[in-house]
Amino acid sequence: MNNPENKSTERRLEELELELEKNEGATKKDLNPQQSSSSSLENFFKTVLGWFESLPSSGKIAVAVVGVIVGFSVLSSFLKLVASLLTIAILSLILYGVYKFVVK
Repeated sequence: MNNPENKSTERRLEELELELEKNEGATKKDLNPQQSSSSSLENFFKTVLGWFESLPSSGKIAVAVVGVIVGFSVLSSFLKLVASLLTIAILSLILYGVYKFVVK
Protein backbone atom coordinates (compact mmCIF):
# COMPACT_ATOMS: atom_id res chain seq x y z
CA MET A 1 0.00 0.00 0.00
CA ASN A 2 2.79 2.40 0.87
CA ASN A 3 4.56 2.81 -2.41
CA PRO A 4 8.04 4.40 -2.59
CA GLU A 5 6.66 7.40 -4.41
CA ASN A 6 4.34 8.23 -1.50
CA LYS A 7 7.20 7.87 1.02
CA SER A 8 9.47 10.19 -0.94
CA THR A 9 6.65 12.75 -1.16
CA GLU A 10 6.15 12.59 2.60
CA ARG A 11 9.88 12.93 3.20
CA ARG A 12 10.02 15.94 0.87
CA LEU A 13 7.06 17.50 2.69
CA GLU A 14 8.82 17.07 6.05
CA GLU A 15 11.99 18.66 4.62
CA LEU A 16 9.99 21.64 3.38
CA GLU A 17 8.35 22.04 6.79
CA LEU A 18 11.76 22.06 8.48
CA GLU A 19 13.04 24.60 5.97
CA LEU A 20 10.02 26.84 6.64
CA GLU A 21 10.65 26.63 10.39
CA LYS A 22 14.28 27.67 9.86
CA ASN A 23 13.20 30.59 7.67
CA GLU A 24 10.67 31.72 10.29
CA GLY A 25 13.40 31.71 12.93
CA ALA A 26 15.67 33.76 10.68
CA THR A 27 12.83 36.18 9.97
CA LYS A 28 12.21 36.66 13.68
CA LYS A 29 15.89 37.49 14.15
CA ASP A 30 15.73 40.04 11.31
CA LEU A 31 12.76 41.85 12.86
CA ASN A 32 15.13 44.05 14.87
CA PRO A 33 16.94 45.99 12.11
CA GLN A 34 18.64 48.32 14.58
CA GLN A 35 20.51 45.40 16.11
CA SER A 36 21.70 44.10 12.74
CA SER A 37 22.73 47.57 11.56
CA SER A 38 24.61 48.24 14.79
CA SER A 39 26.42 44.92 14.52
CA SER A 40 27.37 45.61 10.89
CA LEU A 41 28.56 49.08 11.90
CA GLU A 42 30.51 47.53 14.76
CA ASN A 43 32.08 45.03 12.36
CA PHE A 44 33.02 47.89 10.01
CA PHE A 45 34.75 49.79 12.82
CA LYS A 46 36.57 46.65 13.95
CA THR A 47 37.79 46.11 10.39
CA VAL A 48 38.98 49.72 10.07
CA LEU A 49 40.65 49.58 13.47
CA GLY A 50 42.40 46.33 12.52
CA TRP A 51 43.58 47.92 9.27
CA PHE A 52 44.81 51.01 11.14
CA GLU A 53 46.65 48.92 13.73
CA SER A 54 48.42 46.98 10.96
CA LEU A 55 49.90 50.19 9.49
CA PRO A 56 53.48 51.20 10.28
CA SER A 57 54.02 54.26 12.49
CA SER A 58 54.54 56.62 9.56
CA GLY A 59 51.32 55.33 7.96
CA LYS A 60 49.38 55.91 11.18
CA ILE A 61 50.68 59.49 11.33
CA ALA A 62 49.75 60.09 7.68
CA VAL A 63 46.23 58.71 8.19
CA ALA A 64 45.80 60.83 11.32
CA VAL A 65 46.94 64.01 9.52
CA VAL A 66 44.61 63.34 6.59
CA GLY A 67 41.78 62.60 9.02
CA VAL A 68 42.32 65.89 10.84
CA ILE A 69 42.39 67.81 7.55
CA VAL A 70 39.18 66.15 6.34
CA GLY A 71 37.54 66.71 9.74
CA PHE A 72 38.37 70.43 9.73
CA SER A 73 37.15 70.70 6.15
CA VAL A 74 33.79 69.14 7.03
CA LEU A 75 33.52 71.33 10.13
CA SER A 76 34.31 74.43 8.08
CA SER A 77 31.65 73.53 5.51
CA PHE A 78 29.09 72.95 8.24
CA LEU A 79 29.85 76.29 9.89
CA LYS A 80 29.59 78.08 6.52
CA LEU A 81 26.18 76.45 5.99
CA VAL A 82 24.97 77.57 9.41
CA ALA A 83 26.26 81.11 8.80
CA SER A 84 24.46 81.22 5.45
CA LEU A 85 21.21 80.06 7.00
CA LEU A 86 21.49 82.68 9.75
CA THR A 87 22.16 85.39 7.17
CA ILE A 88 19.09 84.35 5.19
CA ALA A 89 16.97 84.35 8.36
CA ILE A 90 18.15 87.84 9.39
CA LEU A 91 17.58 89.23 5.89
CA SER A 92 14.12 87.67 5.84
CA LEU A 93 13.26 89.34 9.15
CA ILE A 94 14.52 92.71 7.90
CA LEU A 95 12.51 92.42 4.67
CA TYR A 96 9.41 91.39 6.62
CA GLY A 97 9.82 94.40 8.91
CA VAL A 98 10.19 96.74 5.93
CA TYR A 99 7.13 95.17 4.30
CA LYS A 100 5.02 95.65 7.46
CA PHE A 101 6.25 99.25 7.78
CA VAL A 102 5.38 100.06 4.16
CA VAL A 103 1.96 98.37 4.24
CA LYS A 104 0.87 100.36 7.34
